[in-house]
Amino acid sequence: MASSTRELILRGALHCFSSLGYAGASMREIAEAAGVTQGLLHYHFKSKDGLYDAVFEYCSQKSVGHRGHLLDELLATNPVPSLEELLAVLFTPVEGGSKRDRAELTEYVQMVAAVDVANDERSRKVVARYFDPIGHRFVDEFRRAIPALDKGTAVWCYLFAIGARMQAQALNGRAERMCQDKKVAGAVDANQLLIHFIAAGIRDAAARSQAISARDARSRSSAVIASSAAARKGKSAIERQRAPAML
Repeated sequence: MASSTRELILRGALHCFSSLGYAGASMREIAEAAGVTQGLLHYHFKSKDGLYDAVFEYCSQKSVGHRGHLLDELLATNPVPSLEELLAVLFTPVEGGSKRDRAELTEYVQMVAAVDVANDERSRKVVARYFDPIGHRFVDEFRRAIPALDKGTAVWCYLFAIGARMQAQALNGRAERMCQDKKVAGAVDANQLLIHFIAAGIRDAAARSQAISARDARSRSSAVIASSAAARKGKSAIERQRAPAML
């Protein structure tokens, strides 16, 4: 009974936080959405912060946990998978079975989008706790797949990738509106297009980063050579000035 009550509260909180935001959602409204008393809500979750964190823990098990499991399976069969294989895992849609599951998924995506771009301490902690660990794993695997990819570029590529994923998998009908035809939008396999689009971008970024590193290395080498030449020239000038005195 306690487990089902906890789940009811988490679902009610998910609905309130996604539609009203953290600041706008009160514990009273969450209790009403969950169909429980405020006393019961406080019994299971001591504070609003604790409840907010618990919603991300509850929902991330279905999305982040699922992708982590798929990544484990991929690496077990192929220790160094291709970039496209890694992106296929990263972009695997989290399917909702029932109508309620799909509605909750939409609400969860809204919450993720909010904390992903926020700069307050609460949001940063949520992202660091529930999303950064899987992000580090993908960054490391990107670099193994593309050895020329440096750490900084890999991190930015990952962030660009998950931003594109959020847009591509948003259930807001924007592509249909912009195409002005549902069939036109539906004729495109958005997930496959996303994989190839991001893979091309990552490879181009790696090549660009490598070219910049090579250019910088040449510049440093030229600077060292020029500095050495100037030092030798200065030493020769001093020696010439001393020569008459020695005579």
